[in-house]
Amino acid sequence: MERLNCWYRALHADAAAAGTAALRGGDDPFSTGKSYAALAFFALGLLGLATANPDKALNQAALRLAATSPIWSRATSRTLTAEAFQKTATELGLSHLGTVTPPPSRPQRDLNVVLVFMESTYNKHLSLFGGTEETQPQLSRYRDRMELFPNFFSDFASSIHARFATFCSLYPVRDFNAFTLRRVGVKSIFEALHENGYSNSLFYSSYLDFTGFREFLANRGIDEIYDADSMPGERHSEPVSWGLREEETLAAMRARIKRYASGQQKFFLTYVPAAPHYPYEKVPEAFHKFKPLEVGDYTPLYLNEILYMDWVIASLVDELKESNLLDKTLVIITDDHGEMLGGKGKPIGHGWLLSPELANAPLIIMDPDKPGYSINNVVGSQVDLLPTVLERLGISPPPQQLYQGCSLDHPAPDRMIYLNSYQQYAIVQGDRMFFGDREKEGQGAAARIGSSFLIRNEGAQTFFPPLANSGKVGSSIHRFDTFQEDLLRNYSHYAKSVGSH
Repeated sequence: MERLNCWYRALHADAAAAGTAALRGGDDPFSTGKSYAALAFFALGLLGLATANPDKALNQAALRLAATSPIWSRATSRTLTAEAFQKTATELGLSHLGTVTPPPSRPQRDLNVVLVFMESTYNKHLSLFGGTEETQPQLSRYRDRMELFPNFFSDFASSIHARFATFCSLYPVRDFNAFTLRRVGVKSIFEALHENGYSNSLFYSSYLDFTGFREFLANRGIDEIYDADSMPGERHSEPVSWGLREEETLAAMRARIKRYASGQQKFFLTYVPAAPHYPYEKVPEAFHKFKPLEVGDYTPLYLNEILYMDWVIASLVDELKESNLLDKTLVIITDDHGEMLGGKGKPIGHGWLLSPELANAPLIIMDPDKPGYSINNVVGSQVDLLPTVLERLGISPPPQQLYQGCSLDHPAPDRMIYLNSYQQYAIVQGDRMFFGDREKEGQGAAARIGSSFLIRNEGAQTFFPPLANSGKVGSSIHRFDTFQEDLLRNYSHYAKSVGSH
């Protein structure tokens, strides 16, 4: 199988090279046997494109140009009328989609933005959100600057999906090729801020070619992108399974912040760490607080990584303070998804199972205009982050965009929030969460909600008491899936025909 995959990749590369040469001109493409061979390779490549799943770690944008174009998408799918689109959106609890967005409630603010998008971190194990272990002692030094959102949720239990939701304010679909290899014409948070004078940089401790992250970020207004292969500076530690040790990325970010400060350039810096991620390895000795007790239970090792990341993130905030930028910067700290840690025969990892605790993601905002510690109990999810940031900065959303999130400062009434994984899902309505399982429903069982929970708070801690009577949810996950796949496939068409921003 590996040999076949290598041949397939080589075939695509040869086809792309041949096609590029023909487009550049030169000899008559039908005049030599070499040209016939090139055309044959190209034809075989197109056949493979139509019948095989592409290698997700390679940039195949040139070969997939035709299949990813809006013209091809429109020609091969039937789109809804503007009226039918709006009716379906309303029935799915997305009635705000395509409506006129009011101007920001404040004038534009001249603030920098730092977004920390943590990995595999959820509120259950965070002391700032009521976790039983002290896992955030360093970041707690800035508690009097924090607005905590304990009722914030991950839209998909997978990193690349959660990034798409956060950066683009659109719900992801299970096939991540639909928004990585195939470009969705939505304006991301990077483009929205770049168009308003921000210099954008992104620091990623893992590898951009994994799960199509490089393709997704391409041409989105990011001036500098660094990953484990290109991180500035000399290496002072051994790599880990998923990329670099976080202090390597921290050093590069601290150096960049110093240059931003000296150049007085308004900036948007995004940090996407690789830790904490299984196998939770090579954590510096200073953070070995929790000791393994049970074989197969990775909780202690995971908590040590949370402690480590607490130091890294606090050090990043320290740099803003030392560079006299903290009072001029909107700091957002959030996460992609939760993590199952094993123990007593329980599973390890993420991606296919959901529970209220696993979906409950941290959101901390440090806004210079909101001094002091506060708790905001509004219910929201990752698609709401982009509108919230624009609202806080006093920036109007780009015109003709169908963002599915709402500013957490002005949430839409009667909305539904969709939380997903490859198998299980949840629909949030008000203070209730309804969970279901696609696999069970796909085996012929009647479409029904499996379990239901309330959302309740005690301070910054969220509890999820189960509901004995699940009741009914006013939406179908299968209908949502169909609607969302159509929206992403034909986004540019719907943005023009429906969007009225």
